[in-house]
Amino acid sequence: MPIIQPTSASDCVAFIANNRADIENGTYDIKIKPEWIQQLPQELLMLLLKRCDSSKIVIANVIQSSEQLGGVLARLAEDDTAKVREAVASNVHTPAEILIQLAEDISEDVRLALAKNPSIPVTLLDQLSQDKDFRIRITIAHNPNISISLLNRLSCDRADTVRNEISKIAQDPRTSLPILEKLAKNCQSIIREEVARNSSTPRVILDTLERDENTQVRHSVNKAWLRIAQDRKTPPEELEKLAKLPNTLLRAAVAKNPKSPVPLLEKLLSDPSSEVRVALTKNPTLPKASLLKLAQDEAVAVRCAIAENQETPEEILAMLCQDKAPSVLLSLTSNMSEQNRRKNNNLCANCGAKLKLGRLLGDKCFSCRF
Repeated sequence: MPIIQPTSASDCVAFIANNRADIENGTYDIKIKPEWIQQLPQELLMLLLKRCDSSKIVIANVIQSSEQLGGVLARLAEDDTAKVREAVASNVHTPAEILIQLAEDISEDVRLALAKNPSIPVTLLDQLSQDKDFRIRITIAHNPNISISLLNRLSCDRADTVRNEISKIAQDPRTSLPILEKLAKNCQSIIREEVARNSSTPRVILDTLERDENTQVRHSVNKAWLRIAQDRKTPPEELEKLAKLPNTLLRAAVAKNPKSPVPLLEKLLSDPSSEVRVALTKNPTLPKASLLKLAQDEAVAVRCAIAENQETPEEILAMLCQDKAPSVLLSLTSNMSEQNRRKNNNLCANCGAKLKLGRLLGDKCFSCRF
């Protein structure tokens, strides 16, 4: 049967007027557009509902009231064509009593469409979770109405494919916040761990998982915090919060992040951990005054980091040449900027002392050479 697709509602009315007998006999299948439903006379709509499967599917998909067109949804739910019943099952306006009826449908595709319907009652989702078709059990795992207890059940499903799907949902950055919140309370620790690893999991869920009874879950949360602290897209206010946590690695990551605001970096200059202060020396946005302060830090490791930094200004490098720590002086020799400064200023490449005989003996002073 050829499918006729009119170009407009008026074109549809004209075609039906000219070919009504053939339509009544099933010669043509007309497919209308959803927006025409309000424009077509009810008598013509009833004809289309009686004779044209393509129009039935369109109407079943978009009709917004069970009373509209004389309770047509109830009749379409019993249609001989599975595609039509499938359209009724997917319609968010289909009443619960009709959805309950379709949950027993012989067609897997109808039950699958029902499992996708975001308006489906929770009790019906629970019923579909017992469906023999694993595709339907997988589909309800994505339904926003799914309960925590049902997600728990599916994470222990008899089929590997269903259990793996729950794991994929927990890992998927596109998973909605309501589903992530439910998965964060899953009975399987591996699922909670995957939620913690999900790059879209918000701070509020990580805060909860940070107190999880499972060590691996808590470990994954720490990794998530570290990822957020390192991410250049993390908002400044979030970095501020992370810098207050009692975790040295996190504070070091914030200290190194080029997007950390300068006032925050200046606060971290007084951090009790030298590891955090060393991380500050790697931040290209750190002001010169802060670098100067770090060059006078009590921790040798911090001064070494300044001495090794290729971006350290020459005057600070020159100041570090007077440092009493051998490791700081050694770090200076590995800094290309310092090597160039010594070469250009006729200084010993090893200790930085003035070459009294020019470069007659090479780039090192008499003491360092012999």
